[in-house]
Amino acid sequence: MECSKQTAAPRDPFCSNFASSRLGFRVCRRSWCGNCYRTHRVLPFQIATPKNDEGDKWRKKADQERFICARLSAPFQCDHCWFINIQRRNPVDKNPTDNMLLLIIRQVNLDILWSREASTVKNTLANVMTSTKIRLSLRMPLENIQKGPWLVEDMYGFATAITILRKSLDPGKNCASYQQFDSIRKLRTGMRNAFQNSLPRCATTQVFMDSKGKIHRLAHGILIL
Repeated sequence: MECSKQTAAPRDPFCSNFASSRLGFRVCRRSWCGNCYRTHRVLPFQIATPKNDEGDKWRKKADQERFICARLSAPFQCDHCWFINIQRRNPVDKNPTDNMLLLIIRQVNLDILWSREASTVKNTLANVMTSTKIRLSLRMPLENIQKGPWLVEDMYGFATAITILRKSLDPGKNCASYQQFDSIRKLRTGMRNAFQNSLPRCATTQVFMDSKGKIHRLAHGILIL
């Protein structure tokens, strides 16, 4: 944690690897209050702002913190743990490349945490707390929703998300300071097409033909963004 406030689950973001040692790496003890886990504002990531009928940008007061600070809504591994998942080592202090990677990881995490609307997240937390109170009143054991620890690897395309965000910082056709989503999403498409021809994908894909001669593919297992 970065402030003096005491963090508590499930209200605050705890790394899913909290209190766990993975492959001999130091035990992770990282947690934040929602307002402390926020973008460092070092890299100029573009955050789209709604416009009114006159073309003027506007944003509701409740949306001022969108994509900037954290809230509980998705599986969460801290920046340090994601660095280890991808690089298989600890980040080197004051190393420019490692620091750049950590900054982008922070923004990817924030984008994931904002993948659901605030009202959905609020209702989910309220329902979890209600269920907890009922279980305690009936002296039932609390529900064991396993959050981790996670394997030291990237099975979900997190590294691809990093490269997409990094590419967004390059000059674009319509703006000199960033590239728009229509441009950077091509990188995701390219990686997905490449993965379609990989050994893991072929090993988890079943192909069959129906009675009308139409070919169907069923795939399961490893996912990619």
